[in-house]
Amino acid sequence: MNLKESLLSKQLPIQHRFYNLITILYAAAGIIGFVVCFSFNVNKGITWGTLVFSILCLIFCGLGKVGENYKVWAILFYIFVNLILMPIAYLKMGGHQVGADAWIICSLVLGVLSLPKKAVYILSAPICVIYGGLYYLIYKQPDLMWQVQNKNAALFIVAVSVSAASVGLSLMLLYQRIGYEEQLKLNQVKESELKRLVEELEKAKEQANRINVAKTGFLKSMSDGMNAPLSILLEKGELLKLSEDGQNKEIGREVSASVKTVSSMVDNLVTLSMIESGELTLGDEKYSLRDQLQKIYDVVKVQTEKKDLKLVFDIDKGLPDALRGDEKRIRQIIINLLMNGIQYTSVGEIHLKIQKEERGDRNIRMRISVSDTGIGIKQEDIDTLFYRFHADEQELSNGYDLIGLGLTVSNQILQLMGTKLEVTSDYGQGSTFSFSLVQRVEGRKAMDAKSAVQEEEKKDSYEELLAMDVRRMMEDLKGDRQNG
Repeated sequence: MNLKESLLSKQLPIQHRFYNLITILYAAAGIIGFVVCFSFNVNKGITWGTLVFSILCLIFCGLGKVGENYKVWAILFYIFVNLILMPIAYLKMGGHQVGADAWIICSLVLGVLSLPKKAVYILSAPICVIYGGLYYLIYKQPDLMWQVQNKNAALFIVAVSVSAASVGLSLMLLYQRIGYEEQLKLNQVKESELKRLVEELEKAKEQANRINVAKTGFLKSMSDGMNAPLSILLEKGELLKLSEDGQNKEIGREVSASVKTVSSMVDNLVTLSMIESGELTLGDEKYSLRDQLQKIYDVVKVQTEKKDLKLVFDIDKGLPDALRGDEKRIRQIIINLLMNGIQYTSVGEIHLKIQKEERGDRNIRMRISVSDTGIGIKQEDIDTLFYRFHADEQELSNGYDLIGLGLTVSNQILQLMGTKLEVTSDYGQGSTFSFSLVQRVEGRKAMDAKSAVQEEEKKDSYEELLAMDVRRMMEDLKGDRQNG
């Protein structure tokens, strides 16, 4: 690598090349000044001073190259030229008689073009003060400036100084232009690349939308196709529930509940797909809160019975019965939360609580919460709870193998409704999922204090206790026989 490539290679940053160019230019000007002063037998101080200046400029160039810290050496060089060299040169080497003003202008422009902005702001003030004081001093006491005796030499030095300073300024501006053009080309390349990436992203987005639409269509078709056999099974289950045979009646209840559970899972899949494709719209219809609770109770009751769990519905008596909103989605959310609690609870109870938070003339804000006495959730897993679709290893080893889709779907539906799902949990003790919901009030009639759900709940609770006592007695008898 030759000297030019080493100092002015395009591989170097534009500021580093600029610094090398200016220090070399100053060194060349000093050498020319030395030759002229020596040829015209000018004052020895001036003659050797120009040579020392050239050597110092080359040293600064070398230090910048070796240290590879352009900013530091550019600042030091700027301080050296303007705060040390120029004042001395102006007083001891002839000042304006030898064209020093051109070099002062060149030095000031050098700082503006080469230094970091912060350094320019900090150094500009003291440098302007020094140059202003220097001119004022020469104006008041002209004898302080060394007088050039050889007018021809002085004229020649002025010509050289003005020419060199002009070349220096031109090169500074040229390099600034080169840097600007390089940056402009780089920006054009980046803009072109960004445009290409945006186009690819748009294509990928369109493809993803087509896939989501196709997936949603497939799931809807699958759901429609399953509705017929599920409806038949549900009808058979309801008929069995009317049977006088206790066993058939129990089978009917299990069939009906299982069909409703499968239907709920399919609804979650379709709903999630519709959310992803942007097709989900919220309904707005009048509904009965009492009827909604009865439907929810019918779906989840059999599931709690299978695990010997107590199902508690704690409903605020002052809630209005006639409301307006998306009854299907609200029912879907509550069932999801209840089924999630049932899935992760082995002993204890599942508790649905609905209470009034705020009542206006036309709207009501309700607080809906579902609590369980299950395994709970680790604190580090709560933040990702609504974004994961699988249980952890410990949950799987204990038989908890649901994919957690219900929580994700429920939270996304609530976000569309302007609220969100909140969770508190004590690991190993249980969890509570809750959310606030605003619904429009369609009538003044309040919920019946003795609703069908509550009446059936009391009946079932009594039957559950009786059944548990019978089971305990049978187990005790069986244990006694084995011991005997």
